[in-house]
Amino acid sequence: MGLGYEGPTFASVFVEHKDVFGLTVRASVNNIFGARNLFDRTVWTGRRNNSPVAFTESRSREIGPIFSLLLRGNI
Repeated sequence: MGLGYEGPTFASVFVEHKDVFGLTVRASVNNIFGARNLFDRTVWTGRRNNSPVAFTESRSREIGPIFSLLLRGNI
């Protein structure tokens, strides 16, 4: 059995300019609050209702900020 989630808060901001040499330019930063990828699981040796637990796993991985630049239009 496993449970994975990201959090606690995943937020982003962007700035867009619609006329840079005829192009639309958008710069964005995602995960500005430092959300993490979390995963917990339990593995049994057989059926869960009557077998002992083989092992448990708990992961907490840092995602880090995500930067992106988008250029749209025709030159």
